[in-house]
Amino acid sequence: MEQLIEQYKQGYFKIVKELEGLTKEQLLFKPSEKSWSIREVIIHISDAELVYIHRMKAILSEDTPILTAFEQDYLRIGIHNQAGQLTFKEIFQHSIEHIDTHIEQIRRVKKLFLE
Repeated sequence: MEQLIEQYKQGYFKIVKELEGLTKEQLLFKPSEKSWSIREVIIHISDAELVYIHRMKAILSEDTPILTAFEQDYLRIGIHNQAGQLTFKEIFQHSIEHIDTHIEQIRRVKKLFLE
């Protein structure tokens, strides 16, 4: 769990690093009609973090809470309406992976902007 906590804390710094020095034009650039801009990715990450925090709080405070799609100690569980049984630790890992996935997306958009 300690390693997960450290990875989670690093997510913020990774995002800040990727955003350093970007112009407004770069933040708003969309590689295609259906792609997200970096600004939209950041908004999505922020929204998703609220959902993850809610789920983690529910697992810590409720007995086997129902987790709707988009909850301790890390061995307690919640039931996600699509993924099934999830532990606190699994949700925490999903949150970290989610941030890392979108950091890679930000890097791709930055690269495409320069091309």
